[in-house]
Amino acid sequence: MIMARMDLAGHSRGLFGRHGKAYGILFALVACLIAMAALISLRPLGILVNSYGQPGKAVLFIAPACLWILAITMRSLRRGQSRPLKIVRRMAWRDRHWLLRTALLFAVTEPALTSFSILKSSIPRFVPFYADPYLRDADRFILGTDVWRLTHAALGPAATVALDRAYLLYFVALVVILVWLCTTRDIRFQIRGLLTFTAIWLLLGVFLATLCSSVGPVFYREFEHDGSFDPLLHRLAVIDAQYGLAMVRTSNWLREQATSGAFGAGISAMPSLHVGKVWFALVLVKHRLGHHWLTYFTGAFFAVMWVASVHLAWHYAVDGLVSIAAVSLIWHGAGRLVDRLEKASEPAHRTG
Repeated sequence: MIMARMDLAGHSRGLFGRHGKAYGILFALVACLIAMAALISLRPLGILVNSYGQPGKAVLFIAPACLWILAITMRSLRRGQSRPLKIVRRMAWRDRHWLLRTALLFAVTEPALTSFSILKSSIPRFVPFYADPYLRDADRFILGTDVWRLTHAALGPAATVALDRAYLLYFVALVVILVWLCTTRDIRFQIRGLLTFTAIWLLLGVFLATLCSSVGPVFYREFEHDGSFDPLLHRLAVIDAQYGLAMVRTSNWLREQATSGAFGAGISAMPSLHVGKVWFALVLVKHRLGHHWLTYFTGAFFAVMWVASVHLAWHYAVDGLVSIAAVSLIWHGAGRLVDRLEKASEPAHRTG
């Protein structure tokens, strides 16, 4: 009931409530992401065509509205109401600000994802890969050895396969986070979360990844001409030959698509967005639910993701450490920014 009243209050204040300036900053960050990708790729219209011109992707924008209409229609029919479409129209008008805001956020998500993939693929054009030996040494300094030696000593082939499959769930988690943030009726939670999400892309996935240009253990020999991680890759190859590992197929695909700009392409180890985004999911769930079973589940998934990132040769352990610290700071900073902008808008809101 408290959430419902809060949602209705947010609805009554218009499309963005008291957070119009914060949403303005969000859209400016997204525009910056798209503009940088357009300049690098020299095909600004290509980003929009790739985002909106494919039938499969068009479904992503239509599906949420169809599901909303279907849910209301089914609920109306269960209650014995003979004119469900009239109910849909009435609720669409009542929730018009939420529906429009959700549609707008979904609309900018796809070109932002496309732009990020282009920027990630372009990292070695600006800063050649160089940081891997330093990241390797940082891991050894922290624990006195390569972290993967500890994980493989504790986990056998069956656990390796399980981690390999779990690592693929990152993309499911990414979609869940985006859908949750784009569809929530809690405007303050939404803008704080989306500002954090976009800043993670820009600050970690683009700027810090370029500053610390690196490939990770899986490509260490190819770029550093050093066999430091050959024992790890040999062990993974043996497990792959027996059970099949997605990381082997994925690494081959990344090698082929390294500079293509395709979604998910691009090589970058530091910082780990896999670890960072799942940590962000844990922050969101903990913020909304506190000590809840879903919080503990998300925490366990985060731990699995961090271990898997090192165990499967994708990342150094320090990649995850940096991501955790950076995401926490960005979340805190986004909260401070939203609070400040909200307070600044209060006098104008009361006057209006």
